[in-house]
Amino acid sequence: VACGHWKHGHAAVFLICESCGAAGELHADESVSRLAKEVAGSGFTMRNAIIEVRGKCAACTAAAAA
Repeated sequence: VACGHWKHGHAAVFLICESCGAAGELHADESVSRLAKEVAGSGFTMRNAIIEVRGKCAACTAAAAA
């Protein structure tokens, strides 16, 4: 579920761990700003964006290294 603070106006960038299923949310303002510029350059008008990043969380990465 995206951030419940709908007045913040940021895009939802989800970090999803494929090992334990944990999910977090990141405010990647610079990345989303660059994405918006690229989208605008194609003539498309972006209303919002939801981005999923899948991999391993810090805890699972550390456990695998141990």
